[in-house]
Amino acid sequence: MKKIISKKVGLVLLSILIIPLASCSGPSEEVDKKGVKEAANPYSFDDVIVKADMDIPDCELRQLSGRMVFVTSAHCPHCKKALPKLEKIVKERNLGDIYENVDTSTDEGREVLEGAGIRIQYVPTLILDCKAYVGGKYTDKYGDILSQRK
Repeated sequence: MKKIISKKVGLVLLSILIIPLASCSGPSEEVDKKGVKEAANPYSFDDVIVKADMDIPDCELRQLSGRMVFVTSAHCPHCKKALPKLEKIVKERNLGDIYENVDTSTDEGREVLEGAGIRIQYVPTLILDCKAYVGGKYTDKYGDILSQRK
């Protein structure tokens, strides 16, 4: 009885080790569901956790240079207060071409941040020219912040 159980345990362990190896594609390419091969991401940067005011590293690789990203959440009362104020300033200064509102409560919003390798700890967060301004304390200062834009 012990031999049968030990053989079954051995087979289970062996299958756990072999099956993942057989199903992995190489690191240089991935195959999507349609059978189209995609090249691996050529960019190499670590995820950054934005939890305080900071300069965002590897800004060019993250494609944030010259952009304004306002990170919010549908459940955040500070975001609900800040969003109309910022959007009014964006409209007045014709900054719509660089502005993007990213809502972390949606799949699309989370994918945008994930693609840039950014994890936001607190909302609202304004990312402008690779600098993060975190929290509702900036709501009344967005006009001044945008005036300092490069």
